[in-house]
Amino acid sequence: TACDTAGTKMESFGKKMSVVSTGIAGMATAVTKNAYDVENDLMSMQGQLGLTAEETEKLKTVAQNLYTNGFGESLGDCSSAVVTLVQNIKGAKDMSVEQQQTIAEQMMTMSDMFGTENEELARTLTTMKNNGIIDDISEGMDVLTVGFQNGANYSGELLDTMREYSPKFQALGMDAKTAMAYLVQGVQNGAFNLDKVGDAMKEFSIRAVDGSDTTVDGFNRIGLNADEMAKKFAAGGDTASQAFHKTLVALKNMDDPISQNIAGTDLFGTMWEDLGKDTVLSLADIEGGLENVEGATVKAGEQVNNSFSTQLKTQFRELQTSLLPLGNELLRLGKDSMPTVKEVIGDVTNVLKNMDSETAQNVIKIGAVVAAIGPLSIGFGKVAKGI
Repeated sequence: TACDTAGTKMESFGKKMSVVSTGIAGMATAVTKNAYDVENDLMSMQGQLGLTAEETEKLKTVAQNLYTNGFGESLGDCSSAVVTLVQNIKGAKDMSVEQQQTIAEQMMTMSDMFGTENEELARTLTTMKNNGIIDDISEGMDVLTVGFQNGANYSGELLDTMREYSPKFQALGMDAKTAMAYLVQGVQNGAFNLDKVGDAMKEFSIRAVDGSDTTVDGFNRIGLNADEMAKKFAAGGDTASQAFHKTLVALKNMDDPISQNIAGTDLFGTMWEDLGKDTVLSLADIEGGLENVEGATVKAGEQVNNSFSTQLKTQFRELQTSLLPLGNELLRLGKDSMPTVKEVIGDVTNVLKNMDSETAQNVIKIGAVVAAIGPLSIGFGKVAKGI
């Protein structure tokens, strides 16, 4: 019938209007919200760091790249990592975008894999670099990554230990690779606490150059001259590192266990007993530093980032980023229209105030009908079809 035909067309029109209007509104809202969130997250960096607009723009690029590449749970996480980098790593503000992004990605990789806090990690890396046991920040993260992978954080003290004992490692002529090798060795040979391994090395570094009678006796018992050894430790670098290893080997090779215990106490103090004879002597088996360190953090991150879920997340974020210019334009239009919107709302409010109650209710009802054209068209179409 004619009514059926008209009803079908009206219902179809209503559905299309509802879908189109809802879809457009939904997309516009989502895109604009994304742009709004991006603006808020990124602009907060300028205030946190006290940078110029140009400097902030560079860091915004780094944070946005991190987020697009799948790092962090939100853009805010990425912005926070960049802020931590600049606040805690000397010279980070003047690095290129590529350098900043590389370091920030490695920091966030370690956070994801080992649960490190960016601030604590940055402080640890700075301490290691300031004490000369690493040449650059990436090397430090690689050393720490291998340490985590080999169980050095079993007592939750790896970062604390590296911060506290970096000056003593340097005094013994060690770089971070060598120091970590000793720490891992101690962990794998009975140390109940990583801090105790570092403390034993610290105690020895103090006694080795103090010239005391106990130190002289300790070196004499293992067949070494205390004055010569003190000069070697004072020289630092490889000379000191080799002297430390030579001391450990000589101590381990002693035949008389009683004299060995006395020498151990002379040279390591209470740490000889606290850490345990077997653990201390196991350090003699270390020759050189850790192997396969370079690029360890990047390699570990690649294993995580190659997962299907991470790739899917990255693709979605790439789509978000590609729509960002549209969102920014909608956001700009929204900002530009705010004065007009406020003015119109004010005018409408004033008009409604001046109306009697019945007239104002009728006007509001008319507005509701206009907003419901799509759904009502569907309803009228169904009614018409039923006639």
